[in-house]
Amino acid sequence: MVIYKELDLRGLYQAAVQSAITTAQVMVLLAGASVFGWLLTVGQIPQDLTKLVIESNSSPVMFLIGINIILILAGMFIDGSSAIVILAPLVYPIALQLGIDPVHLGVIMVANAAIGMFTPPFGLNLFVAAFTTGLPIIDIMKAVMPFVAISILVLLLITYIPDVSLLLPKMVYGN
Repeated sequence: MVIYKELDLRGLYQAAVQSAITTAQVMVLLAGASVFGWLLTVGQIPQDLTKLVIESNSSPVMFLIGINIILILAGMFIDGSSAIVILAPLVYPIALQLGIDPVHLGVIMVANAAIGMFTPPFGLNLFVAAFTTGLPIIDIMKAVMPFVAISILVLLLITYIPDVSLLLPKMVYGN
């Protein structure tokens, strides 16, 4: 509006309205996810799930494989923030019982959510890219597949070599 003079007051108003609509949609999703998380907590579902996983003698590696699969699938269908808000209260107590560092778990969850956002068939960022570029969604899906593969390799490194995600916190805070 000021530098390039491509936006007039009417365009600014339309952009603000579109931003408000998009923000409201995301906030409704987050509100619903928060209520769902609260209901799970009140119903003591995380505690029951923790007991079930611990009693089944699940190893940390198997637990992390399950988390990766669940979070990538969730990220393909809902936005990453909602997936984390819904699933974090469920997996956090289990991870603590299995001896998984909370920071490491957080990094794994964020990485999974980020990958899910651009993973076909319903990754939210794919639709944003299609809308922004005007390209067909199928072309964007084909183009993004190498990035999905690389991201999954990096996710495996983050997940199974904890020092990758814990190096900085250890340097800053010590042990």
